[in-house]
Amino acid sequence: MDFKLILTKSWQNIWHYKALWLLAMMVALTAASDLILLPLGDTNGISNNQVKFTDEFIVHLPGEGLIVDLTQPEGMRIILTDGPSVYEINSLSEWAGVDFLAEIEAVGITILSLFLIFGLISLLGYYVAQTALIRMVDETERSGSKLTFFQGLRSGFSNRAMRVFLLDLIFVLVVIGTFALEIYLTVITFQTVDKFGDLLVITTAFGIAGMLFITVMFFMILAFLLSVIKPNVRRAIVIGNKGIFSALAQGFSLLKNNFKEVGVTWLIWIGTRILWVPASVLVLILMAPLLFIFLMAGVLISVVPGLLAAVIASQFVSWVGAGIIGVMVGTPIMIVVTALPFLVVKGWVEIFKSSLWTYEYGELSAMEPVKKMVEQKESAMKTTRIASEPAS
Repeated sequence: MDFKLILTKSWQNIWHYKALWLLAMMVALTAASDLILLPLGDTNGISNNQVKFTDEFIVHLPGEGLIVDLTQPEGMRIILTDGPSVYEINSLSEWAGVDFLAEIEAVGITILSLFLIFGLISLLGYYVAQTALIRMVDETERSGSKLTFFQGLRSGFSNRAMRVFLLDLIFVLVVIGTFALEIYLTVITFQTVDKFGDLLVITTAFGIAGMLFITVMFFMILAFLLSVIKPNVRRAIVIGNKGIFSALAQGFSLLKNNFKEVGVTWLIWIGTRILWVPASVLVLILMAPLLFIFLMAGVLISVVPGLLAAVIASQFVSWVGAGIIGVMVGTPIMIVVTALPFLVVKGWVEIFKSSLWTYEYGELSAMEPVKKMVEQKESAMKTTRIASEPAS
């Protein structure tokens, strides 16, 4: 396999196939773990955020100034603390004439609904854009014609994208189901052995810890193996239009019969991902002035949908709750607009990685029939030679 040619064509796709850019930006945005920088705050010891279930059972959360008391017979009490001052939500509700608990419930439901909507849109965008990238590069390789963005997008809206999603979902469900079963069995086991003394409980605890460790190690090895074969499995689904289990079989077959080629491709792919981590920080630093300009644009663009959402929400909640909902609607739009310059560069990386695996899969798939013919001929020649040898 000519890796130099594959790398050259993957690199050229970045600059000569502009229709891939928007799709790659969609992949970069919806799988943008490197866009999310979570601050690690110092809580200065035990935080003042508490959820109180009983006098003995109090859960301390990061942050300061809020206590949720579930022990009162009249219902939940939410207490805001500001230095030496304490304000109960119930008394504030009477003073302001607003049912803050109902407000919190309404705003909470709205925020959860928004997260669900944004999550579904991101999920759809990721798998459709990823499928479209694969099919566009493959179509250009086979026919020489380049698809437009909308042609590529239409090719992404297919049951092939659904099958790629189901492939990932199966693995996630297997992991979650396995750990859920182990937790359930752990609880049942401890309830059973608790009657037979501390020694048996301690021995059982060590045994369960060992079992959980083995399970974690197994899934780590499985995740590594899947990272090697899954790009080819996805292309077997998208390009070969295969079912999930048929694609898995082909992915394992390609790895077994072309271990060196698949291994080198994986090393280039994982090397690109590793190099992108420090490179992305450098890109963000160099783009800081441009990102600031896009931040200003993002604020202006997000104002209209944010205000519209707040006006609609004000018909059902107070102006405070409506303002929170407006901010929750406008913030994702502002973030997307702000990140556009960075997403362009991240999209180039996604084009390179996707093209690399697509070309590799195309070449290995084309080689498979030839290898089978050679193996069949060698097997036939060997059989004929054995049959022609004189019996001793």
